[in-house]
Amino acid sequence: MATVVSTVAPQQQGAERRDDRKRADDAPRVLRAFRATPFTYATLIVVSALLSTPLVFAVSIALSSDHTVTTNTFTIFPHEFHWQNFTKVFGTDLPMGRFLVNSLIISVGSVIGQMVSSGLVGYAFARLRAPGKNALFLVVIATMMIPTQITMIPQFILFKDLGWVNTYWPLIVPNFFSNAFNVFLVRQFVSRLPSQLDEAAMVDGLGFFGIYRRIMLPML
Repeated sequence: MATVVSTVAPQQQGAERRDDRKRADDAPRVLRAFRATPFTYATLIVVSALLSTPLVFAVSIALSSDHTVTTNTFTIFPHEFHWQNFTKVFGTDLPMGRFLVNSLIISVGSVIGQMVSSGLVGYAFARLRAPGKNALFLVVIATMMIPTQITMIPQFILFKDLGWVNTYWPLIVPNFFSNAFNVFLVRQFVSRLPSQLDEAAMVDGLGFFGIYRRIMLPML
């Protein structure tokens, strides 16, 4: 009887250890909070200063006098503060108000178009299952290697035939057909999200478009 116990007990202990390791592997991992050190803050300050240099230089140029502009003696940090330069712009014969409205319309329309089209395409490449999906994604990424100069003239001829010359449409409508780089960014972002989000939403009755609109799009 003692011999039987001595041979079975090690097997049970080994099985229990394997079960413990399996439960430990299946348990959700808790992310540890990142603790910033003085070196971290110093690095962030230096990098932020370098990245903000072009903006500071642009402000310095905007506040410069006419003499500084003609002699090309700009400095990174402004030594002059001619605030009237901003009012002089609107006092010229140029329609600055029209320029600002054009920029607003084009930028807002482009952002909406890219968000709708690239977001849906990137989400589809990341989540939907379809034969040849990866090959099609490679084709989309390959279009980034096509120089803009090659498609410039055909696009102009197309817009001319559509009667879109001197309108907003050529600058807004193409953004509703996605962009390869933005599709790549969205796909990489969605691929890193846990699939449990989609599964929980499907249990609640959402479809693919509902998951994208209510879960993915706000995070994007």
